[in-house]
Amino acid sequence: MKSIAGASSIGDLMNHHRRLYFAWRFRAIKKKLAGDTTEAEAIRHHDVRFAQRRNAMSSEVMEARKKEIQENSSLNHLINTRELEDREEISLPLDELNRKVGGVSDNDIALARRKYNVARWERIKAEAKQNTIPDMTRLQTFVDLYDNQLMADVAAIQKEMQPVGRRAEWLQNRRDLRPQYRALIEAWEDEFEHNKGLKDEEIIRFFDHYVHNSLAGFAKDATLPSDPRAVFVGGDTKLLYAKLDSGGSVMDSDSNVA
Repeated sequence: MKSIAGASSIGDLMNHHRRLYFAWRFRAIKKKLAGDTTEAEAIRHHDVRFAQRRNAMSSEVMEARKKEIQENSSLNHLINTRELEDREEISLPLDELNRKVGGVSDNDIALARRKYNVARWERIKAEAKQNTIPDMTRLQTFVDLYDNQLMADVAAIQKEMQPVGRRAEWLQNRRDLRPQYRALIEAWEDEFEHNKGLKDEEIIRFFDHYVHNSLAGFAKDATLPSDPRAVFVGGDTKLLYAKLDSGGSVMDSDSNVA
């Protein structure tokens, strides 16, 4: 994207992207506070569509499971019959040379096993398709929860940064913020104080339609919406793009790893 094309490193790129993400969320929050329901309506619309797909897939999965059971039953029946024949517990007719004819052949069992394997694979594919259909039932709840937490994070940082009547210290505190949190504060100020929040329609459309909100989408841990995201650069090695060195400089180059 043009807005982050000038990033000089992975860390710089991450910080630019997070700045845009914060701007996008604050834009959405401000609209919600003004009574706009566009985002909520879009979530409801997609939830209905996914629910319809899940219902349709349920029938397909049930049919696939029934087919697998049938083919497995047929295979087991042939195997059991063959065992009885081999133990001569089932009599088979003899030909003119006194050889047994009829009965279950190796080819019969091999064919039945192939049919079962095909049915099993079709069942696995059907279940996989069903399991990948998103469940957005609680997405709006979690979106609101994390948006509220994001606003609370801003308030908490601002409280620590703003000594009453001491602007010089306030400016120094601002410079000492890690890049992640400085981007958070600046994005909030642009939207709620300076009236120059995110306006680029291409960026808005990018986040609205192409970026998965995994935080609200999964909601599985205690990650805060203002927390830096981990960037692994090989094995368990993380990029320290959101850290300041002892001199207050941003450690965001590709070589700064730990």
